Amino acid sequence: MMRERGNANTHSTREEESSIQVHTVHWQYLQDMIESSTMGREHNIDAIPMGMKNRSSRRTTRSLSTEKWILCMIVSISACRLSAVHATRSFSSSLSHTNASFLPRRHVAAQQPSTITQHHPLHSQTSSVSKTTRRQVWTDIRGGDVDPTDDDEERYSRQVYALGSRAHSLIRTSTILLDGPPASGLLWECAKNLALSGVGHMILLKDDVNHDMPDESTNHKDTTRETRIIVPQKAYHNEALDDLGNAYKNAARAETESSSSTNNTQNGKKTTDEKVSDLELLREYITRLNPSVQVSTMTRAEFLELGERQLLEQETNPVFLCVDRPQSIQILLNDACRKIHGRAQSSDDELEAPSMVPFVSVETAGVYSRAFCDFGPSFVVADEDGETPKPTLVQQLESTEEEGILLVRCVEGERHDVSRGDQIVFQGGGTQQSGCEGSECQIVKVHTPTRFTIKRMRESCSDDSSVDAFMEEMNANAKTFTRVKVPRKVSFIPLSQAITKDPSQPEGSDLFAASDLDKSFDLTRRCAVMASFASLDAFTAKYGRMPNSKSGHRDFKRFTRLLFQEKGRFSDNSSTCKENELDAEWNQFASTFSRCCAAKLAPVQALIGAIGSQEVLKAASSLYNPIRQFLLFDSDELLLHKQDAEPDEDDSEQFDSAPGLCYILGRDIAEKFRSQRLFVVGSGAIGCELLKNLAAMGAGTGGANGAIILTDMDTIEKSNLSRQLLFRDSDVGRFKAEAAREGTHRFNPKMKIEAHASKVGDDTGGQGPFTDAFWSDGFDVILNALDNIEARLYMDSQCVAQRKGLIDAGTLGPKGNMQVVVPHKSESYGSSSDPPEPAIPVCTLKNFPYEISHTIQWARDIFDGLFNRRPTQANDNSKLLSELDPTQFAKDLVHKLGDTAAVDAAI
Repeated sequence: MMRERGNANTHSTREEESSIQVHTVHWQYLQDMIESSTMGREHNIDAIPMGMKNRSSRRTTRSLSTEKWILCMIVSISACRLSAVHATRSFSSSLSHTNASFLPRRHVAAQQPSTITQHHPLHSQTSSVSKTTRRQVWTDIRGGDVDPTDDDEERYSRQVYALGSRAHSLIRTSTILLDGPPASGLLWECAKNLALSGVGHMILLKDDVNHDMPDESTNHKDTTRETRIIVPQKAYHNEALDDLGNAYKNAARAETESSSSTNNTQNGKKTTDEKVSDLELLREYITRLNPSVQVSTMTRAEFLELGERQLLEQETNPVFLCVDRPQSIQILLNDACRKIHGRAQSSDDELEAPSMVPFVSVETAGVYSRAFCDFGPSFVVADEDGETPKPTLVQQLESTEEEGILLVRCVEGERHDVSRGDQIVFQGGGTQQSGCEGSECQIVKVHTPTRFTIKRMRESCSDDSSVDAFMEEMNANAKTFTRVKVPRKVSFIPLSQAITKDPSQPEGSDLFAASDLDKSFDLTRRCAVMASFASLDAFTAKYGRMPNSKSGHRDFKRFTRLLFQEKGRFSDNSSTCKENELDAEWNQFASTFSRCCAAKLAPVQALIGAIGSQEVLKAASSLYNPIRQFLLFDSDELLLHKQDAEPDEDDSEQFDSAPGLCYILGRDIAEKFRSQRLFVVGSGAIGCELLKNLAAMGAGTGGANGAIILTDMDTIEKSNLSRQLLFRDSDVGRFKAEAAREGTHRFNPKMKIEAHASKVGDDTGGQGPFTDAFWSDGFDVILNALDNIEARLYMDSQCVAQRKGLIDAGTLGPKGNMQVVVPHKSESYGSSSDPPEPAIPVCTLKNFPYEISHTIQWARDIFDGLFNRRPTQANDNSKLLSELDPTQFAKDLVHKLGDTAAVDAAI
């Protein structure tokens, strides 16, 4: 469309004969109409293919030969988080329109807003944000008295496009229960993701009583049940070494104090310093992040006492998210969710309703992390991939040697999208849209991208029930086939049973989802990481604290003894080892895990927080396949440079910025990271997440050169607020770079940020801030958060020319990609490209358009012919046309071509 617009504007400036001016007026009118109708809406049909480069992930060579590329890996983990939440809120070309009749009644009824009964103990005993407070917060943020419960279609427009209206409505009416340490950065990350996604109600669980953390000598045998629950939770999280949590609390305090100061100044009151608990601060932050989300609190004891009673009313959609809790507490809460019914089963439900509250748990320990899902024994996945099935042209059906099995051949050049076990339906040609009656079949085996075998799922579509008759009828009538989406029932087992399965055996191996093509299939690593998390729970329960470096090797020996006991459950040959000793490989895991588990690494928290939030949305919407049931992720390559070095907790505590990063990677790496000049290009959804993570890690706060250079020439729109955490309603219309700098300073006011609203590209002519001198010496690493291929290729060319590191990330609807480019170690972004999209044959457009894209291309061709090619030809031959007699020209045209052809040529 951009090419045609340029040509038309050129022609519209010419002053030619009146007949030519009519064409240009029509073109300009239609162009203006199109621009006005698509402004702020994603209807530009060129926006999808040109707006994003859907690159397949490629394995990149990792090198830790220098500290500089270790830093590159740290930042790349931050970019990896796009695998989940904001990825699912971006614009997508494939819309998900699942038939509501496939779903249980809870999914159909979820279109209605949730109602909460005040007599239910869940609500009568909770401390929720009052309506007056919520309205005041909304007024402060928006600058007007607007009801926060009003439907805001513009805010969630891109999420609706990406997920579909059914899934979005379920998310908007869902109730999420969050339990975790109030100072945990992972808890804040998950709460932020869910708030931006627009969940209906968030309930924050709080401790039942306040207990002081006991020392090592405390005897736990005589403590009460309540104390046994509380003490390990406090010991399991070290607030001082949680960089992301401290950054979030800084941002929340800065935002709330700024608003309170403004209100007090306007009211003539003095500002008073009041101690606000972390939980209250989190609740206030969620409300400011998305005022339409209802936030309340309840004690853990109140939740556990719910027992067999229904958790919420029928039209709500409860999900439980457990964050940074020890394994023993996860088991307790998971069992409680299995006893609580989300709603009663109605007799008219087409599918079985969930018999429990879906449970998700996430936790991190240094560079290690773990996620777990339990959605019940019969969870229904309504749509496994969210893709719209495409019709595929069928050439013919053939018989095979196997009885009842038919071979399907696609038309040459057509590739199917089916897999074994899928169901398909054959469709007729012409205007027939529905499938041929009785033509439903199941895929038996996929042979090639154009051939597969099927078996019938019904007797016949006619009176003759033979397979040969069915084949003849389909060959005579069927023109295409389409994959049929069928809801699938998935079974989960509780955490208490899952941890008893041996991860190295088939029964236990099926419970693990792959996150890395190398590590995820290392059975020893899988067993060691699972045993390490269980040992960490036992260690904190026994000693009331995390392992630390102050005790020298004493804590390592204690942790090793606990790990040896856990290993006995996974390995039959453990008896061959000496008592309380591990083999070399297990001993290495014990060393790395125990040395870093006390601290939190912000990029790992961001990644696992995105995954956990995504699983919550899956449970609420039944969209996409959930994790079954464990997912393990680690980045222990970062620790290779300090194999023999012990973390110094005293040194990290004295590190004024990102002590957790200093504890895990060492002071030298942390200082070097702080002194880097990082060039962040783009401050949209990915850019905001990168800036938040960089702020938590202390980037741009060290040395004379340490800084963040940020550029984005775009302005903030209301639809950006559903996925970009640094912006608020009052920022709509401002430059993103300027607002992002202010938002990042709330997380870390010590950061040096140079914000620009300048374009990067060949067409700048070396003007502006990005000169040749800047490209050669102005930065160390580039972090791309762009939305178009042209700018990506330009940034890549500059990195290649200047031998700079590049980290590129992008999303397209629920999909995402990330690529790390290390000079002389990996391929560049522009060294490979996606295969071109297949051209649509002219005969298909003219005679048998069977996809939506075909009708769009057909309309574009007509539009281009009427308002581009014809005016161009008329303008190029204006002198000749002005000398012709129109009447004589029409007669000659009819004489040469005939009436019909002449009319077609003239149109």
